[in-house]
Amino acid sequence: MMGVSFRAKAWRMILSSIVISALLFLLATVSYIRFDFTEDQVYSLSDSTKSMLEAIDEPIMIRAYLTPDLPQPYGRLSRFVEDMLHAYQQAGGSSRVGFEVINPDSDPNTAASLAMLGIPKVQVQVIEDDQAQTKQGYLAVVIEYLDQKEVISVIQAEAGFEYHLTNKIKRLVQAKKKKIGVVNAYGSPSIAELKAFQEAIAADYELVDVNPEEEKLAGDIEALIVPGFKEEPSQEMRYALDQFKLQNKGLMILASNAKAALEQGFLVEPVQAKVNAWLQDHGVMLESGLVLDRQAMRIRVNQQQGRIAFQTLVDYPFIPKMTEMDEKHVLSQGLESMTLAFASPLAWYHGATGSILLKTSDYSAVQNGPPFDVMPLTSMEQRFTGMQLQQSAVILSTEGQSSSVFVDQSYTDREAHIAHAQHSRTLIVGSLSLLDDQFMDAENTLFVMNALDWLVHDEALIGLRSRGVTQRPLQNLESDTRAMWKAIWIFFLPMLLLALGLWRWRALKA
Repeated sequence: MMGVSFRAKAWRMILSSIVISALLFLLATVSYIRFDFTEDQVYSLSDSTKSMLEAIDEPIMIRAYLTPDLPQPYGRLSRFVEDMLHAYQQAGGSSRVGFEVINPDSDPNTAASLAMLGIPKVQVQVIEDDQAQTKQGYLAVVIEYLDQKEVISVIQAEAGFEYHLTNKIKRLVQAKKKKIGVVNAYGSPSIAELKAFQEAIAADYELVDVNPEEEKLAGDIEALIVPGFKEEPSQEMRYALDQFKLQNKGLMILASNAKAALEQGFLVEPVQAKVNAWLQDHGVMLESGLVLDRQAMRIRVNQQQGRIAFQTLVDYPFIPKMTEMDEKHVLSQGLESMTLAFASPLAWYHGATGSILLKTSDYSAVQNGPPFDVMPLTSMEQRFTGMQLQQSAVILSTEGQSSSVFVDQSYTDREAHIAHAQHSRTLIVGSLSLLDDQFMDAENTLFVMNALDWLVHDEALIGLRSRGVTQRPLQNLESDTRAMWKAIWIFFLPMLLLALGLWRWRALKA
């Protein structure tokens, strides 16, 4: 009787568990209840998205065109998108945010309408009847606000979906794009020379070439970028930049001791030290030399032996892969790495303080110069022989109270002179190559977009932009540490498993 009673209780517990699980599954299917355990909270709306939705004046409509029965991982995206649209409606209220999930196959006219919006069909491989076949479908979102539309042509993945959707909504509801000035003077590149940068931000910002020394800056310019002087700026240029920042606006400065000249091979053009002396106006000084780091990007180098041409992969220390970022600063929070080509070390000038946003690794040093030897086929061991390893700061920022360094009466007597500011922002990058086409990779683009948002005091999307970033470079280890871990994996773990096996065998024998 005891056995029967025990089996009956066991069966009741199993049946109860099945019934409860089925009810919970049914409840989750018909209601909007979710728990998000992901590291970046990919399945939860951020506070910035919620705040923006609550501030919408007119109703917004979101239509998701999702082809059913697509194979994984695309099939999973349909459910994810529908859940996220529920969250958007819940955050903004049904009076502000409406959404609709549409099967494009249900209406033959839908495909033509989507084609007019530039939305393509995605092609995916499916296995049916033991054969590989191609299936076409849609994974698109159309957002409508008043008489305007924005489109997400293809939903690529769950990570980044909230950023893209919220950014599209923001573009619709904001009055116009914010304007960024690019200083084109003293040898600095124009917007036309920064094509990748221009394309990356074109949807969110309007870029204009400016020369504040020759003409007064328009009042609607919210931030200035100095993409690198090659000649020493005049006092009037320095004063114009000082006064712009003191209007509680943002200033981004690129500076280094050398500029990449890759069209001539692996060469750099030295920049005279006096050209960068003006950085002291903003509490920063550019130290001598170029940084090099063992934690570096791997590049392809063309070689030729006789008539045979081939490529070699080498770790190039003058393009460091930097991971030492300030995790607390809003600008760099959530970012995992950056590459800065031919960078120079930065330091604070005369007691100035701020934030160090990016540093080189513990395995870095500084090559004195000019001249600079940046040839890629020199071995790491040869490069670092006799060098002192030290971290170098390569991106600095200041914000808050600021005062003009131009205290001479010839400046202070000017009618429009500004002496102090409460909310100015300055970002100094120790590389002239950050905005160059060949170095505007995904990570650097992410940083630049964050930087512009920060400079114009619009930080709502910064936290969203870096959600789902998954590139996590491995840290370099000392040779002794590597040898220790190799010994553990090769010898210690097998010996441990053998010992456990012997112990189990003896236990069973006993």
